[in-house]
Amino acid sequence: MTKYPAMTELVPHQAPMLLVDELLAWTPEHARVGAKVRAGGPFVVDGRMAASFCLEYMAQAIAAAQGMGARLRGDPASLGVLLGSRELRLEVDALEVGDQLEIEVDREYAEGGLARYACRVLR
Repeated sequence: MTKYPAMTELVPHQAPMLLVDELLAWTPEHARVGAKVRAGGPFVVDGRMAASFCLEYMAQAIAAAQGMGARLRGDPASLGVLLGSRELRLEVDALEVGDQLEIEVDREYAEGGLARYACRVLR
């Protein structure tokens, strides 16, 4: 199994805003990231977090994928901006503390500094 760098080396966030835990798999076109919903997290209220925050998990998984590519090129991780979502389908209202998540991101398009990804969060 490949050992990837710590998320703090790939994603330009620090705790408590760093929500993703580890890069599980990576290619230039695909990444899989692990995360756990933790008590005391910035969006957790009464042991639950609104499912809409999955968008932030997806954004951070994309940042990890981009950060890994940058690292292999010898560049530092850089800030990105989520411009929007064409479709967001949520099958639950909330995530629970202790939920183990896997976030998959697939790059569909990249040109210059812009990219488009298809993402999903599994628990």
